[in-house]
Amino acid sequence: MDHMHGFGEFLKLKIENMTLEHAGSTAPHASPAFQSEAEQSAADVDEKDAETDLSDNYAAAETSEPFGTVEKTRKYFGIVAVSAGEGFAETFSAMGVDVLVSGGQSMNPSAQDFIDAFGQVNAENIIVFPNNKNIILSARQAASLYSDARVFVIDSCSLGQGYVGLANMYPCEEGIEE
Repeated sequence: MDHMHGFGEFLKLKIENMTLEHAGSTAPHASPAFQSEAEQSAADVDEKDAETDLSDNYAAAETSEPFGTVEKTRKYFGIVAVSAGEGFAETFSAMGVDVLVSGGQSMNPSAQDFIDAFGQVNAENIIVFPNNKNIILSARQAASLYSDARVFVIDSCSLGQGYVGLANMYPCEEGIEE
């Protein structure tokens, strides 16, 4: 922000993570590692209260007539990425990846692993980052077999290339091919 003060005074300041907003989340979820003890204990109390309230509502809902199932809104595009390790998994998730497939050097996921991941993404178009040259072929095979969405495989050969590709994603609803 100090850099921006060089251009003038702030009248109003609003900072939002547009990647999370696009992914359907309105607020980032704080990790327990970054919460103070007071915040964590307050969150635990709220969670217990919510569980109690939900159980009461659930019992009441069983006695009333159902209105039908509510379907999750289908997104224009979703992202599947291969990740090796918890650190990259957290980073890719924060960057908007919808489903992570575990894999990497000597842990190559199968085409079926990709098809299962595609099934979890509720999107018209699915962008895949294999992040390993040995995994690209199985990702392409899965893409050719999957029929519930258009699947685009980006030939990322490393986790670094996948990271750069995700960082350059522009979530628009026009021109998915670009």
